[in-house]
Amino acid sequence: MNKIAEKSLWSKLTSVFWEPSSTFKSLSEKTFWIDIIIPIFLVSIVSIISMPIVNPIAMEETKAKFEESEKYSDVQKEAIITKLDERKDSKLGYIFAPIMIFIKTGVMGIILMFAGNFLLGGDRKFMTLFAVSSYVGLVDLISSAVKIPLIYQKGSLQVYTSIAMFMGDSSTFLFRFINALDLFAFWKVYLFGLALSIIYKKKMSQTFIVILVLWIIYCLITAALGGMVKI
Repeated sequence: MNKIAEKSLWSKLTSVFWEPSSTFKSLSEKTFWIDIIIPIFLVSIVSIISMPIVNPIAMEETKAKFEESEKYSDVQKEAIITKLDERKDSKLGYIFAPIMIFIKTGVMGIILMFAGNFLLGGDRKFMTLFAVSSYVGLVDLISSAVKIPLIYQKGSLQVYTSIAMFMGDSSTFLFRFINALDLFAFWKVYLFGLALSIIYKKKMSQTFIVILVLWIIYCLITAALGGMVKI
């Protein structure tokens, strides 16, 4: 086994930030289940730790939206807010957070497999792409380190790392789409493109375009769906 495949777990975890090609080359040679579980575990831990900060703020913003809504009567608003208050101390979020992160990572692995095996004409196993998705997900650690302190300081979830911060109305389709073009999302797109170029032995320009197109489609869908959910 060559030196690339012999990279330690710690080396792969740190290299994904500073020398990502090294991590992806190692995953291309050999993937272990620990390559999937540990990155997801780390992201889950940070998500759980941030909940006591984020959840109360999210709850107050949700209640405020219901109170300002013209869609419900005063009696309905009172009933909804009462139910929200009853759920504020629920511990279910601590259980569901890791599960949702695992599912989200797996779905991204499926998308990468579709992009590589179908669009790029390759033939790699799902486990390798699942591991790539798991390591790229570590970008969320940096995102949380930037956003959580800002959320706490501002007392609001309205913290943006995209040019949407310069837009006024957050209820528009354009705002939701532009906000999805997030700095950290761009970072992930680059890493996914790099990973596919290494794993499938394709030009970076080719794999980056494939990932970029899929990402823009995703942003358009989420922006459209966001407009359908109104309080």
